[in-house]
Amino acid sequence: MGRAIVFAQPAVVEIPNAPIPMQVLAQSPAETTTDLQVICLFRSSPVNPLHGSLIETNEKLKGLLDRIRTPDLFRGELGETLLIAPPKGSFGAERLLIIGLGDSQTFSPRRMQLVGEILYTEAARLGVAHPFFAPAILDGGVTTFTTGQIAEQVTLGFPASRRHRQSSA
Repeated sequence: MGRAIVFAQPAVVEIPNAPIPMQVLAQSPAETTTDLQVICLFRSSPVNPLHGSLIETNEKLKGLLDRIRTPDLFRGELGETLLIAPPKGSFGAERLLIIGLGDSQTFSPRRMQLVGEILYTEAARLGVAHPFFAPAILDGGVTTFTTGQIAEQVTLGFPASRRHRQSSA
């Protein structure tokens, strides 16, 4: 008789007092089953190679991240976006939103406020109530900031996006 294989479930942490209900899921974006996975990429340049979960994501997408990181497709400039619908069964998410972070050498966590605004706005536009977000700062090669510093700035972009949408309605 064969043994059952039990896969570890990712850790989920609730974030109290967040501007919107939030959970932190410790799992690779390449493995997350969701309607919308959001990742970030620094400017497409040889000084910004992919690491960690970005390599895993690129492999699952059969090298797509490498192929799009060109001046003609996705330069990775701050605020630039690209929405991809991966082939069925190739990736955990139905859609992948990539947000550009600009130059990695001059990166500061404040840029993540714009990323939070884009994430919030695009998820609402696509009708996705529970997007998953992996900033991929460490996997993009920038190791000088803590996860907390990055997360705080992302969430500061959420209310800015809400105010912008309300004033334009």
